[in-house]
Amino acid sequence: MIKNKLQILLMVILLAACNSPNVSRVTDIPPSETTEPTDTFALPSPTVTVFHQPTESRMNATLTPSESPTSQLTTPMSVKTVTATSLPNLITKCVEIGSEMPLESVAHSGTVVITPLNASPYLLDLQTGQSHDLPMNVPDHHLLADMEVSPDRNRLAYVETTRNQGGDIVGRHLWVVTADGQVLASRAFELGWSWMRWLDNERLEIYWWEAPTASTVIILNPFNGEQQVLTPSFPDIYNDSFNPSYWMVMYSPDLEWVLYLSNDDRYLGKAVVWDLVKGNVIWQHAEEGVGTITQIPEWSPLGDQVAVVVGNHLFRVDRSGQAIPLPDIGEDGIRSFSWSPDGNQISFWASSHVWETLRLFILDTTNNQVVDLCMDTPWAESYPPEWSPNGLQFTLIAEEIVVNINKGTANLIPHEEMPHAWMRSMP
Repeated sequence: MIKNKLQILLMVILLAACNSPNVSRVTDIPPSETTEPTDTFALPSPTVTVFHQPTESRMNATLTPSESPTSQLTTPMSVKTVTATSLPNLITKCVEIGSEMPLESVAHSGTVVITPLNASPYLLDLQTGQSHDLPMNVPDHHLLADMEVSPDRNRLAYVETTRNQGGDIVGRHLWVVTADGQVLASRAFELGWSWMRWLDNERLEIYWWEAPTASTVIILNPFNGEQQVLTPSFPDIYNDSFNPSYWMVMYSPDLEWVLYLSNDDRYLGKAVVWDLVKGNVIWQHAEEGVGTITQIPEWSPLGDQVAVVVGNHLFRVDRSGQAIPLPDIGEDGIRSFSWSPDGNQISFWASSHVWETLRLFILDTTNNQVVDLCMDTPWAESYPPEWSPNGLQFTLIAEEIVVNINKGTANLIPHEEMPHAWMRSMP
């Protein structure tokens, strides 16, 4: 699940060591088809309407740096117009957070995975209200891990873990299912494998815990069982025999370029984007004294860019080596982030000495503009927002909130209804 990624993130800061400067070559595999862009969030003009948040909400709105404290209205549903901040690429669109409501009352599109506290996990179609059991050998949600939705949002992959009476792991099983619970793939998941992610809509990239060489990954097609072992030896690649399972490399869907962690004796976990075809560096962070990767990178849904946080700054790097930085919004740290299904937006948490707490923003990748949603969280870290398939809503797992960015509203939802994955519903 998403929680696994936060655990992986904690290991990033501990990285240290170097490897051989030899270069490995990976067999070219054509990328699978991806979905066409869906609905996107239309950014408002520089003067926007602000929906003020109720003061009793569990998440408190904070003023933007340009607002005066006397201008804040505390009455729920009160509306006023404000002028954008002096930063040209930052737009303010505060979201009102309403009272707690059932999930089906605030989210109307797609199918979600619900993991009740004392019941088996299930799939819930938000449009029809129908539910389907999540296939498992032993129905117990505590045994689920690595719940990942494919880029086209049509398939759900997850790992079921079996433990003996002493609590030791004795078996792991990989499932791939549709939104109505139909099994597409069911096979053993090796005990030596760890975290996984979708490489494209057909293959999984799995990190091999017990590989002879660190940073080794398995490219697995769960539908026909085909496997490809990739053992990289890029220049100065991070190599840790104690923690080899945590991500060190992330391949593009076409396996022609890769982001990896390096250690060149100056930086800990330096970001390098490498061309597997030409055998050279596409991009690396060049700012002196700043090179550490502080968040888990993520490829865009179309596989044409990789988003990486280096030195607390967010960059989007393409195949040509162009790195587009996040515009200056006064942040001093980027926390967890996620791409929208069409790749046109990135939602992210950011910290700053200006607003003091983690605050939620949306980046429009088509024009590099940023929207401030005026939402913060009491947590020092938070999960990446989980987008709906149509890109109009997302959930905040830790905060137990569903945000509708199209309407500028949000609602608390009951803890037992918190979705942990969001797919397209079956036709």
